[in-house]
Amino acid sequence: MHPVLVKIFGLEIHTYGFFIAVAFIVSLFIAGRLGENEGIKKEIIYDLAFYILIFSIIGARILYVVIEHQYYLRHPLNILKIWQGGLVYYGGFIGAVLAGIFYIRKFKELSFFKVGDIFLTVLPLGQAIGRLGCLSAGCCYGKPCSLPWAITFHNKESLAPVNIPLHPTEVYHAVANFIIFLILFYIIRKRRKFYGEIVVLYGIFYSIGRFIVEFFRGDPRGHVWLFSTSQVISIFIFIVAIIGYFVLKKKNNISY
Repeated sequence: MHPVLVKIFGLEIHTYGFFIAVAFIVSLFIAGRLGENEGIKKEIIYDLAFYILIFSIIGARILYVVIEHQYYLRHPLNILKIWQGGLVYYGGFIGAVLAGIFYIRKFKELSFFKVGDIFLTVLPLGQAIGRLGCLSAGCCYGKPCSLPWAITFHNKESLAPVNIPLHPTEVYHAVANFIIFLILFYIIRKRRKFYGEIVVLYGIFYSIGRFIVEFFRGDPRGHVWLFSTSQVISIFIFIVAIIGYFVLKKKNNISY
């Protein structure tokens, strides 16, 4: 693939960063529209999105460094090179939640779950676009396979092994996330029964998809017994989301 999108006057613009920027802009635009439908000003959505972006990047990088701590103990300066890949989604999710809690506490008129429904509707769309950046950089690559849809990286700057057919796990992630986005967007527009429904449904759908795709991942990452770190976190989130669904359903019915 193409880790570097373009070089301008010696400055390299990395494809990974480009797709992350596109994901953020597109998701933010849709979130602003959804916010207006919920009676929340665009300015509030945009302001909160800024904090979420910063905290999610920090959280995603911290968890990745923790998992790969042996490498970063030897190369500490590489911790800052996030443009080369190396972000763990669940770390970013935790960072985003903390940012949301911190921000919403400043505005008592805002509901955490009402705002959460908006952001978690667009989040899987952003993830789907962002995974194209992973594909370009070669991170989050899959195990070797001989399937007709296997992909082979040839660029030596890629983070994936070169000249070996691999499962296109980045594409698996992108497709799964886009489908989740379509489902959640339909629900928030037409079928939502209570505030927080999108939050817990996202947790259920994403954790299932992530758990399955992890079996095809071939990049080095932490493991707990037979499962990867992300699979263990997925199990936890799935259980919490299932419980949360029934709890919130009793407390937050919406009357249209």
